[in-house]
Amino acid sequence: LEELMVSINAREKASGKVGVTRKFVATEGVFRNLGDLCYLQQIVRLCKKYHFRIILDDCMGFGVVGPTGRGTPEHFGVSIKDISLYVGSLGGALGAIGGFCCGDRALIDHQR
Repeated sequence: LEELMVSINAREKASGKVGVTRKFVATEGVFRNLGDLCYLQQIVRLCKKYHFRIILDDCMGFGVVGPTGRGTPEHFGVSIKDISLYVGSLGGALGAIGGFCCGDRALIDHQR
């Protein structure tokens, strides 16, 4: 992942669009097929270092993972403020219909 981030930043710098593009890393908190957890602490560290934003799909982790069920960030001790966009489904642990999308106000307003 780090090699890819370095490559993307180098291409961005060569194109003269530094600071103009938006770069994201999208990952699941708990991978649906095998139940593996993502390496969230390392992903957050790399995203801060290379100025990427994180989209975390925590459909399988929300309500289940972490001491109080707050999901993958809680399990790894990662501040929710380090996640740009936190999305999940209410159909898993909560047994409801629908989903949610959380982030800072500017990002959510832009989505609307």
